[in-house]
Amino acid sequence: MEIEEEPQQVLPDQPVHSQELVQNTSLQHTPPVDPGAEHPFIYSTETEIPSLSAPKELTPAGDRRRHSSNVQRTPTGDTGGHSPSTHRTSGGNTRGQSSSLQLSHPVDHIELDWITPPLQRQDRVRRAGWQQRTPYTDPSRPKRPRIRPQPAHVWAPHALIDPDHLAAYQAYKRNSTGELRDVDLLEPVGVPWFQRFQTNSMELEDTHMDAYLHILRKRQRYYSTVYGPRINIQDSQFYSWLLNDWERLMGSGADKPRRSWSMFKHQWSAEDLAVVRGLVPVGTKPWNEVDVVLIPCNLERTHWALASVDLTTGSIYLMDPFRQEVPFRHRKTQLACLRYFLPSMLHALDFHGRRRRGDMTYTLQNKLFPLNIVSRDRVPQQDRGGNCGAHTLRLIEYLAANRDTFDWSENEMGIIREKMAVEVYCNSKDWSSS
Repeated sequence: MEIEEEPQQVLPDQPVHSQELVQNTSLQHTPPVDPGAEHPFIYSTETEIPSLSAPKELTPAGDRRRHSSNVQRTPTGDTGGHSPSTHRTSGGNTRGQSSSLQLSHPVDHIELDWITPPLQRQDRVRRAGWQQRTPYTDPSRPKRPRIRPQPAHVWAPHALIDPDHLAAYQAYKRNSTGELRDVDLLEPVGVPWFQRFQTNSMELEDTHMDAYLHILRKRQRYYSTVYGPRINIQDSQFYSWLLNDWERLMGSGADKPRRSWSMFKHQWSAEDLAVVRGLVPVGTKPWNEVDVVLIPCNLERTHWALASVDLTTGSIYLMDPFRQEVPFRHRKTQLACLRYFLPSMLHALDFHGRRRRGDMTYTLQNKLFPLNIVSRDRVPQQDRGGNCGAHTLRLIEYLAANRDTFDWSENEMGIIREKMAVEVYCNSKDWSSS
């Protein structure tokens, strides 16, 4: 009896050379997975992927022949076994181990028709180099102030007049034929102006005061180690301007403001606040950056005195070189414009808000600045009626240099006034050339 052998079943669409793998029960056949079906935009099923394990044969340069006949192509999306047959390495694919794909047909050289373009590089952000980020080329970075070496300057108020400067000054007065000099004023001055400046017991005018005060401000700016940097020197017009406004609003001879006037509600114009902002005169600082303000006052337009305003305590100290005693109420009326207007202007400037942290200042409860008269024993007194202006300039010079001891007398006024006139002449220039 013959036993008929069962015919071997051949799987549909299965290559003949893979039947042995099917009969082996130890290996299970897994249909190949087309990566293009899941990610069609990354892989393409029309192009055969070369083996990653097999090294690629090199061809000579210039020999770029195509071997498309060795590549099996299938329609995209057809996963019914038409893709090139692959088999897995022995041992199966376990977790944590990567499987390698091998081609069923050997490939000598393959040049892909389509190559995935590399990722586009992001636009670079251009950064300036250190040469362009220096303070001298980058306008957004502030420039550091250049520290210039200051020439040696010794404060010597009792030193004699320089012989060369004195000879030039005397030659100008002797040989001048109407030559005018520019002393940093609005109008030029001549020989009579200098002669009045140096003559003893002659009253000084506003121009004489402002010319010498301008020199003191220049010294204070250039020699900050000798002169106090937190001291402002005002010109002679500041007190006269406040006095005119006081008489216009309150009336002549008033020692108190009217009831309708409010200190903290008065509207000051930008021109009025230019002084406390340090804009005028040239060389001064904003009042919130200084501690003392020196104001020369022409009382009743006939007598010069000095009013020192202490912004740390909110007080006014009057230094009067007039020998005769004047009633306190009279001086209080003459300086009423300073006592009431200065706190109002500082309030409009927001003085306490702009004050640097740590600087001493007066309290907001001070509605007016009290007046204090310095004893006549501390202030040199005049014997003649015309030297009050020279005494006032001398007081300002000492206080600007942080000196509180005044060691001159009326007998030295002739030399002091001549020295002041020579200094103004040496700091001036020819009006025609300017």
